[in-house]
Amino acid sequence: MGDRAYLVTFERIDPLYVIDLSDPREPAILGELEVPGFSDLLHEVSDALLLGLGSSARRHPKVELYNVSDVASPSSLGVTELGSELDWAYSPAQYNRYAFTYLAGDTVDRFTVPYSGGGVEDGVCCTQVDRIALFEISDKRSPAEAAVIAAGEVTLTPGAVDGDTRVVLDEDALYVISRTDLLSGFWSNPEAVQPVELN
Repeated sequence: MGDRAYLVTFERIDPLYVIDLSDPREPAILGELEVPGFSDLLHEVSDALLLGLGSSARRHPKVELYNVSDVASPSSLGVTELGSELDWAYSPAQYNRYAFTYLAGDTVDRFTVPYSGGGVEDGVCCTQVDRIALFEISDKRSPAEAAVIAAGEVTLTPGAVDGDTRVVLDEDALYVISRTDLLSGFWSNPEAVQPVELN
């Protein structure tokens, strides 16, 4: 990302490092931030904002927004854990960046994260849910006020989410393609996303 790199480790408590690469022969750590869990994917929102997708300390998928405008002192602007009500959860976007969809806008950015999870119900394993989580990043031009906002979820057929799950965003239109589902609808009304009838 220009003369700057971001680096994480895969420990339970994960330092996020900001590294200066202006002299490639002598990279230097400019700042670091310790956060619970770790990030598998880092996405640059702007020069001042960084989005992380990874695992929480509970090993659930999480999204976290970082303010890196002060490289010596990066800070977290908030974290959201996906499937927090479930006993287990994972996202294929943690190992396949093509499962992560990001649409930049003038004032608000949108992104989606597919995830699958489940739990024990009445002593029987396992209930399973498969969902597409929708998020917006607001106030991206004002790093101190920027935030990740949950914009809803699309529920898929249990077992649908895997590394081949894809979401296509086109303005307000939303399309979901998985091994079992082909859905379409609108970002503004994710609960009404419906299967596409193929004749």
